[in-house]
Amino acid sequence: MIGSYGTVVVSLRIGNNLSSAVEIQRLLISLQTLEGQWTVTEAYNGSYYVYDFAPLTVDRIIDGQPGYTASWENMPVSVSFGDGSNWLYQLSFEQEEGIYYTYQIQRLSGSQMSGQWRYTWPGTSSDWETFEAQRPLTFP
Repeated sequence: MIGSYGTVVVSLRIGNNLSSAVEIQRLLISLQTLEGQWTVTEAYNGSYYVYDFAPLTVDRIIDGQPGYTASWENMPVSVSFGDGSNWLYQLSFEQEEGIYYTYQIQRLSGSQMSGQWRYTWPGTSSDWETFEAQRPLTFP
C-alpha cells in the first residue's frame, strides 16, 4: 500500500461463496500522506528550534507513480519509503557545507508527524534527536 492515500474499506465476510457470504465486519482505514506544508520543531542538545519561517513543503508526484517531491528552505529534499515498522518515510538533503541531514518519520497523522533526525559530515555524525511537525488541516 506504499504510496496509497485516502480511505480503504476492508470487508470481512463468511460464507460458502461470495454471493451468499454475510459481512461480519467492515473496517475503514484512513491512509495519511505527507503532502502539504509542515512547520518543523526539532530538539538539539536539549533545546528546541521551530522552523515556522521556512516550512517543509511536500508535493505528490503527478505522473501516477507513488512518491513525493519535497523542499525545505529552497533545498531539494529526497523522500524515500520506510519499512513501515521502524520508520514510515525518510527525508534527506545536503546543505552547501557538505552536511547531510536525515529525518526518519516514525508517526504520521492528518496534522502531525514525528520521528528522529541527525546530521552527518565526512568522518562523523551527530546523535539521533527527535522532531515533530504540524500542518493545518484542510477540508474540501
